[in-house]
Amino acid sequence: MTEFWVSQGNKWCEYCKCWMSNNKASIAIHNNAENHKKNLEIRLRDVRRNADKEKREEELAKNSFAAIEAAARKAYKKDLSEGRPEDVQGPQLPGASLPGMRQQAYNQASIEVDYQLKAKEEA
Repeated sequence: MTEFWVSQGNKWCEYCKCWMSNNKASIAIHNNAENHKKNLEIRLRDVRRNADKEKREEELAKNSFAAIEAAARKAYKKDLSEGRPEDVQGPQLPGASLPGMRQQAYNQASIEVDYQLKAKEEA
């Protein structure tokens, strides 16, 4: 069987942003170089820093939501103790009853269906 030449290709280093030959010797030389070690250390430091920052932001958000919920719970209990159920339910829009809203939705749907039928007739 005849042997034929096969290209080794190149390997990309994500830390150093450079190409090197794709063989054990070149990769070992590159990985042991000071520049690669420095770039690797910088990348790992950034990863740790970002993870710590995300963790702090998560804790801050969690604490903020807990404070907001506690304040809302306190205000809710105060409203109940004062006997103001209309405030607890929230503001009501004038004329926003459920049957009226159903009728409005039905009217809107009827208008859309009429519009579609007219468009089909014209086409």
